[in-house]
Amino acid sequence: MMKNNSVMLPSAGRSRFIPDDSLINLQFLLDEMTRLLQQFVKSLQQEKTLIIDGSPEELMRCVEEKDAVLHRVSLLEKKSQFMVQQISLAAGKKETLALRQLIPMIQGSFKTRFERSLSGLEALSASIAELNQINGLLVEKTLKRVSDLVQLIHYLSGNTATYTASGAMEEHSLPGRILIKG
Repeated sequence: MMKNNSVMLPSAGRSRFIPDDSLINLQFLLDEMTRLLQQFVKSLQQEKTLIIDGSPEELMRCVEEKDAVLHRVSLLEKKSQFMVQQISLAAGKKETLALRQLIPMIQGSFKTRFERSLSGLEALSASIAELNQINGLLVEKTLKRVSDLVQLIHYLSGNTATYTASGAMEEHSLPGRILIKG
């Protein structure tokens, strides 16, 4: 008994066959993108904690890790778009289809796997958007707090220091204001 090494894609009036290798490779890329986006979600969750805790060194390391993951996701996305383009051409389409448009044309177990992958990627994208929004709000709140503290320090100092860097008191100092001239 011969193993089927292709999947039939119906197209206007005739059927075309796509080699399993193309679909297997595309599924592998989608699985890898899913794994990387799951890693990215974990990084965003860690970033949220670090923003709240105020750990600048660890936060910078987290941001660098996120950038590296995003770079790898971008490369995989380009590869998958190229593969979808090749599969679209093999299916007799003159224009490149999106994966969502291609899935209904695929028959068999690949269709189910692609549907599951696409659904998972969409769910991860929604989680990423939500976490990015939360982290953005936390950053805005932190920046406002720092700005308010800087304004308070300027107010308290009256833009005139009461002690010099050597520790000597200035003659024109206002009572109750003890800050260092820098």
